[in-house]
Amino acid sequence: MFPFIRTLSRPLRQFHRWIGLALMVPLLAVAITGVLLVHPKWYEAPKMEDLPPTPPPTQATARVIVTALDHADRLNGFRIKQIDVRFHPTLGWFVAVKGVESSPPRERQYVHPIAAESFQTPGKSAQRAVLSEPPPKPGLKKFFKDLHTGEIFGKEWAWIWADLVGVSLAFLACSGLIIYLPVFWAKRKRKPTFVSPREVQPTNSSRSNEQRENVPCAP
Repeated sequence: MFPFIRTLSRPLRQFHRWIGLALMVPLLAVAITGVLLVHPKWYEAPKMEDLPPTPPPTQATARVIVTALDHADRLNGFRIKQIDVRFHPTLGWFVAVKGVESSPPRERQYVHPIAAESFQTPGKSAQRAVLSEPPPKPGLKKFFKDLHTGEIFGKEWAWIWADLVGVSLAFLACSGLIIYLPVFWAKRKRKPTFVSPREVQPTNSSRSNEQRENVPCAP
């Protein structure tokens, strides 16, 4: 065993203990946020499947009018309750006109599919409106990422957080190894001693008893 390791292990015990206590909260935060970043399903809501873009309002309104005109002969006495644009996984986008017929009184719905041309990119005005929308609010994943990397304190100070956590982990790992080595080597030097059972020598009294037992009895 190297003697300087035994000498270093004694003061390192105090440093290892107090540095571990002082940095317990930061190291625990880094560990927990790291696990949460790997498993976002634990705290994020399930994502909706991406749907095709909805038609622009002008095209949707035109389709509603076309649908009403196509069914004008069947809308005699028809009481319209609802006209909207819907999406079906297999049929795609369509205009639905829902209402109640006069005779016989029953509810009916007329459907007019929307052609694929309606899904073209909207005009410049619509693009400007999309670009002018406010950015989405950061969620829990962004918060956990900033806390894990240190950017929660500002990007210019993130390097301090990363250096502090990295140097602390390296110091705790090395000091823990140096503290453990003397104990490990001391255990290896201690060899188990096997105690053999001692042979019991017969005493004088036991011998005399045996001689008495062997004496033949007189007739």
